Amino acid sequence: MAAAVLHLHRDFPLYAAQQRAGTWHQHPVRLAGARRVTLLGLGEMGRAAADLLRALGFPVRGWRRSGTAHGTIP
Repeated sequence: MAAAVLHLHRDFPLYAAQQRAGTWHQHPVRLAGARRVTLLGLGEMGRAAADLLRALGFPVRGWRRSGTAHGTIP
């Protein structure tokens, strides 16, 4: 989960396209705190992903099928 979020957050698809085109343009880096991550499903894996993403500085929100809140995840 964290690898996929970081892949998109750091614009890896954009850099891969540039590599294929043989060009290089540096792009501004957004801080993790400027990009909210929403998780669909807050079971054991979702909570672990939320903890890891928070440790990396991302604001995390979550959704549960039951609609109830879970502790510190809004």
